[in-house]
Amino acid sequence: MEQAAIPTTAADAVNKSEIEAPIGAPPARRKHSRHRYLRFTRRARRLSLIVTGLFGLGLRLSGAGVGIIFVILLGLEVTRHQVEIQPIAMPKPLAEAGYSPEVAARRLRDALDRLADAAATAGGRALAISMHGEAPEIVVPTVGVSLSTVATYLQRFLGYSPRTAITGEFTLSDPGVRLLLRLDGQVIFRSSAPTDHIDDIWLKAADAVMREISPYRAALALYDSDPDEAIRFASSIIRRYPPGDENVAWARLIRGARHIDFMQYSAAEKEFREVLLHAEGTSLASSSMPFSAPASYTEPAHFYLGTALLGLGKTEAAHEEFRRAVVLDPSDPGAHHQLGMTLMTLRRQREAAAEFDVVQRLFYDIFAGSTDIRGHGLVSAPTHISFGNALSQQQRNANALEQFRWAAALDPENDYAHRSLCDAHSAASRLDEALSECRLAVKYAPKRVENHLSLAAVLLEQHDLEGAGQTGQDALRLAPKSPFVHEMLGRIFQAADDHEKAVAEYREAARLAPEVANFHTELGNAFYGGKKFADATEAYRQAVKLSPEDAMLHGNLAGALAKKGEFGGAIGEYRKAIDLDPVNARWHVRLGSVYYEQKNVDGAIHEYQAAIDLKPDDPQLRNALGNVHYIEKDFAAAAAAYRSALALAQDNAIFHANLADALVGQNDVDGAIEIMR
Repeated sequence: MEQAAIPTTAADAVNKSEIEAPIGAPPARRKHSRHRYLRFTRRARRLSLIVTGLFGLGLRLSGAGVGIIFVILLGLEVTRHQVEIQPIAMPKPLAEAGYSPEVAARRLRDALDRLADAAATAGGRALAISMHGEAPEIVVPTVGVSLSTVATYLQRFLGYSPRTAITGEFTLSDPGVRLLLRLDGQVIFRSSAPTDHIDDIWLKAADAVMREISPYRAALALYDSDPDEAIRFASSIIRRYPPGDENVAWARLIRGARHIDFMQYSAAEKEFREVLLHAEGTSLASSSMPFSAPASYTEPAHFYLGTALLGLGKTEAAHEEFRRAVVLDPSDPGAHHQLGMTLMTLRRQREAAAEFDVVQRLFYDIFAGSTDIRGHGLVSAPTHISFGNALSQQQRNANALEQFRWAAALDPENDYAHRSLCDAHSAASRLDEALSECRLAVKYAPKRVENHLSLAAVLLEQHDLEGAGQTGQDALRLAPKSPFVHEMLGRIFQAADDHEKAVAEYREAARLAPEVANFHTELGNAFYGGKKFADATEAYRQAVKLSPEDAMLHGNLAGALAKKGEFGGAIGEYRKAIDLDPVNARWHVRLGSVYYEQKNVDGAIHEYQAAIDLKPDDPQLRNALGNVHYIEKDFAAAAAAYRSALALAQDNAIFHANLADALVGQNDVDGAIEIMR
């Protein structure tokens, strides 16, 4: 038998307000305060219902939010590529000596981290490598199952496993130990080492592992120590992987960077445009995915493409590429620096200064976020060098020197830091200090050709031609195909007045890097020094063709044409130099000389006066103008020009003698005698 439910809540109780009063009964009287109380309770109840409803809605929404977050985390966990190092089995004698399986795995992880750091310094993204059981587990509430466990079940169900497991074991062998490493069960590395040199094996093992799990990072890490091998490996990556693969894009970036190192800008441009073509395809494929980021290689591709275009003299196009790189990665100080340098070339100084300020702020932010142990230790030395290089190019030489000193203090055996100090001291004509730093650079990295080239340059500045020549030959043995080595040898031979050998070396530099105007210019200078003006003219023409906006190149070509007696062509080239560099008095002086050779005295005087207007404090220009007037027997004008030169250089004996000659020409012998006293 069912019993009636006992009313326990207001909803179950009888609503007394609905009971009708007896007919004829007098109306119940309520006090005024009662009406106010009822009005208050109704409002409170209404407010309570609203708050309760909102609270319930909030719970539902928060529950949905937690669910969405869980799904996102689960999706990331399922698709995340994980590299996990399992403990490496060790023989019992080594394990008892303290070399446990966990210690061995950690040694391998440390070696992999060094390679990953080197790759990140060269532009690659960081690579996360974990030890077995090291990653924290996210546990699903109320269920008690970790997120990784759920992800593993899903991966097995879908037949998809992005996890990479590294396993291996050491075995005893005569006379030491043998290491065998597997990647997901496949053997990828075998090597032996003496028991007392077991640590020597880890870097080779790490390289073998990195070539399998992230080939492009292996190539990037290799580039600094062995660029030729890095290029060979990058080319093999391009052959092995499909065109749209991330490793292929980075491999092309590496090849393009090598072309830039050798100033082969057209070949570099081709590689970078190929990368961006595939990056565009990747971007279109992922455009339907929310929050999809550009491919990791997109920003470096724009950056290096800008560098190649700048080398080709395409300044506006380079500016656009650097601008895109900055948009893609606003925190990259290198992109802001190159953008600033390009703006300087475009004569947009105010915008360039703004970019340089950003560069300084970004580097200081990097240092401010560094820790004393890691961030401001050995690994931060390259950052100080990069900052110093940027400051040096911005003509902030004292600040640059400070950064190079920081780098050398943090990493005393970093050859790049000492070479940078050498170059900075050399630029400031502190040759003894420069020589000391360059010798340290060669000591710490004797196989790096750049160190030998910097040392040779300092020895050449000190007029030690024998030492410079020997150092140049050392560089040639290290890099026989480097245009910079042949350029340096050309400079050494030219300083020794051996024009034939200088021409041969400059010609080889221009052959190896035909798109570099400077090598053609130096070849022209060598021909000019050997009085082969026709050959010099051709070399200068090639330089002008490569860099038509360079006033100096037009001036060089004009000088060679004048020596050949082609005054019309010389005048035209000097006019172009003046148009490109209107504040340089040099071009007016040289144009004036050509006019005078043509007996165009008025034209010569006009150009000399234009030079004086640009450099009114240069007494030599006024003396030159006086010489023109004197030769034309306009002694009064000559005397006036010589007097103005003497007003700026009163102790110059030549100016006194010239003025005396002009006064004699005016029959003012007493005045001439007075001047010569």
